[in-house]
Amino acid sequence: GMLTRLVTDYYYGRSIPRLASLGHRRVEGIPAAAVRDAPKAFAAQVLTLAASKVSVSLRHPIDTIEASIASVALREARRSDADLFMYSGYAYESFSALPDRKKLLFKFHPDGDFIRACLNDDDLLSSGSWMPEPEEAGTLRRAGQHARELELADRILCASSFIKSGLVRMGIAPDRIVVVPYGCPEPAEPAVVAEARREGECKILFV
Repeated sequence: GMLTRLVTDYYYGRSIPRLASLGHRRVEGIPAAAVRDAPKAFAAQVLTLAASKVSVSLRHPIDTIEASIASVALREARRSDADLFMYSGYAYESFSALPDRKKLLFKFHPDGDFIRACLNDDDLLSSGSWMPEPEEAGTLRRAGQHARELELADRILCASSFIKSGLVRMGIAPDRIVVVPYGCPEPAEPAVVAEARREGECKILFV
């Protein structure tokens, strides 16, 4: 009951076309009527994917995606008096236009400079084999807006201490940052745990 509006690029049951392959793009408890989509953001991603299928490489459309979702989010925010809980990249327009609202920012990825700083000693970075993350591919104008989002936010949420360390490195006061690790649904059946190895190196994969 706390959610007034969800803005996203595609929501199954709301967005057109209704693609069965994207049936997972919906959340139980959030009705389609509460969602507003950003068709330009979705179309940009479809175009880039289609081009890759025929071996045509297009620049990642991160700027188009962010600008499209940000525009729809601002429109919807102006239609209500709700507070703002927004993803980084989409928040600048609403945060700056509606300064009297409470503003929570979710920083889901580290910024491009922090990614490169962490990979400074990695051979991939200088080999030409490194594929830039979307955060590294954005324009300087959008990068400046990302920095302003951090300044305008009342609180910044992130999902890991790694991202928090990147924010602190940028000069954000630690007491403005809250780490909320990603959750996951409980399994329908108890997991079967294999017997632990008693010898050799234990390797754990986190994706």
